[in-house]
Amino acid sequence: MKYLMTFILMLMIFVAFGQSQDANSESEEVSKDQAASLLTPKEQQSYDYYNGLYLKSKKQMGTGMFLAVFGMGVGYVGYKLLDNNTYNGKVVGSESAAGIGSIMFIGGALMFNVGAPICIAGAVKRKKNKQEMEKIQPSKLTLHYGMTENGMALVLKF
Repeated sequence: MKYLMTFILMLMIFVAFGQSQDANSESEEVSKDQAASLLTPKEQQSYDYYNGLYLKSKKQMGTGMFLAVFGMGVGYVGYKLLDNNTYNGKVVGSESAAGIGSIMFIGGALMFNVGAPICIAGAVKRKKNKQEMEKIQPSKLTLHYGMTENGMALVLKF
C-alpha cells in the first residue's frame, strides 16, 4: 500500500511540474495589443465572432462543472469504501476494497482540482464575451423621421 501511495504521489508531482516551461525556451505569449492587431477590424466587432467565443466558453464551463461534480462523487464513494474497510489506520475489511477506495478518493480529488479551475475560467470568459456581444448588438430602439398617414413625423421603432 505504501508503494502505491508513493507511486501516485510521484506521478502527481511529475504531472504538475512536467507542464512548466523552461526559462530558456522562447515564450510565445501574445499581449492584448498584439492579439487585437492580429484580428481584422471586422472580426474585432463581429457579433458572430463573440457569439462563437461565448459558446466555446459555455462548453468549457460545462466540462469543468462535470469534472468537478463527478470528481466529488468519485471521491465520496472512495472515502466511504476506505472508511468502511479500515479502523484506526488498519485494514479490517477487504484489502482490495480499501485500495480501490484510496485510489478513487485520490482520483476524485484530482478530478475536482482540475474541473474547478476550468469551470471558473469558462465562467469568466463567458461573462466577458457576453458583455462584448451586448456592446456590439445594435439597439432595438430607433428614432428617425418617417412618413405616416398624417404626413412626416418622428417615428420611434422598438
